[in-house]
Amino acid sequence: MADDKFKNQYRIPSNRWQGYDYSASGMYFVTVCTKGNRHFFGQIVDGEFQPSTIGEVAKNEWLKTAELRPDMNLTLDEFVIMPNHFHGIIFIGENQYNCTDAKHCVSTEHPSSRTDAMHCVSTFGAQSKNLASIIRGFKMAVTTFARKNNIDFAWQERYHDHVIRNNDALQNIRAYIYNNPANWLDDELNVAPVETQCIASLQNDVQTQCIASLQNTVQTQCNASLQNTVQTHSNASLQNDVQTQCIASLQNTVQTQCIASLQNTVQTHSNASLQNTVQTQCIASPQNTVQTQCIASLQNDVKTQCIASLQTAMKNQQIKIEKL
Repeated sequence: MADDKFKNQYRIPSNRWQGYDYSASGMYFVTVCTKGNRHFFGQIVDGEFQPSTIGEVAKNEWLKTAELRPDMNLTLDEFVIMPNHFHGIIFIGENQYNCTDAKHCVSTEHPSSRTDAMHCVSTFGAQSKNLASIIRGFKMAVTTFARKNNIDFAWQERYHDHVIRNNDALQNIRAYIYNNPANWLDDELNVAPVETQCIASLQNDVQTQCIASLQNTVQTQCNASLQNTVQTHSNASLQNDVQTQCIASLQNTVQTQCIASLQNTVQTHSNASLQNTVQTQCIASPQNTVQTQCIASLQNDVKTQCIASLQTAMKNQQIKIEKL
């Protein structure tokens, strides 16, 4: 009852090729990656792999795979340890666990006629003596060493497998594995670790926000500065305009007053001079002579006095204007 309640729950669903027997005799190409694509195993320098401590451990543990499982008739082929993953070819031969003919212990089904598990992704289930159990043991051995020696390390939960169906495919995969370090720069698995990507993304977000904030701050400061500048210039311009207008108005007023004062002065002096001159000369001369001489004398006197009076008035007003 309890088994039925939790049946098929709390399990990672398998993406393995359904119906394929991974304990069957055949050739398998496997790829196992580190968690988050972190470069735990070492680095590539000038096309050559330089392993870390855990990288050396992974290499040695893989080499012990066949030795540790003599009953499975295993043969290791080309393999390579890369900064964040492992590639390897492994042969599972005919053994007591995959024989279908109990009498002769010979498989009656040719590997090439089986379901092709090309590019399938596998997970560990309740399995033994098959490809999954081999990869599980390999991963556990590396993880155990890392934990005992306090080495930061973790595997990706799943692994990739591909059933090699013929010799041409085998040769191509061997060449791919052998040239993997030299082609690291173009390798599809040569990606930044997840944590690096997160940091880069966070840095970009922070940088974007900082730039936006800075732009807003600069714009605000520029607007405030511009407003102050405009206000200052406006006030100065207004003061200049007012001053100019005041000076012009003052000059007009002074000029008007000067002209009025000058006219009054000329008229007063002209009348008084004219009356005195006419009266004096008219009494002393005959009528005709007096009339002619009076007119001439009057014109000269008035002209002289007017010019002198005008020059004096203009000089005084000029002094007043300059003082303003």
